[in-house]
Amino acid sequence: MADKIVLWRPMYDQTGHKLLTDAGKDIVIVDSSDAQELVKELQGAKALWVRTPERVTEDILDAAGDLAIVSTSGFGTDNIDIPAATARGILVVNHQGFGRHARGRTFAHADDGGAEADPLGRFIRAGWQCLEPAHGARHIRT
Repeated sequence: MADKIVLWRPMYDQTGHKLLTDAGKDIVIVDSSDAQELVKELQGAKALWVRTPERVTEDILDAAGDLAIVSTSGFGTDNIDIPAATARGILVVNHQGFGRHARGRTFAHADDGGAEADPLGRFIRAGWQCLEPAHGARHIRT
């Protein structure tokens, strides 16, 4: 079964969607600011990609029992409840511009060949390696 990745709003560059799908990910796009619509789609999701101005709250994180990572693309993570994510062992990452330009920094600095075709997978792999049960999630910027 493919990892489910929920995108809260479409990426600016649709090539990002295709790259994730081609990498075998199950992509669900929630193109609404209604958090309840998002919550319905988070069941079984391993990753959530979110675009400002949408806000990932404690209630949203509570509804996402399988979530391992939240990724933002923009300038910071102010729209993510970091303490709530940390308490749940969910890694929060920020990649400026991911989703805006298909050939941006994500591809130029990929560490392995698989990351070039699977940029969000790179965050997931890094996130799972960084998670330590005793310390919970950490906030990192890539």
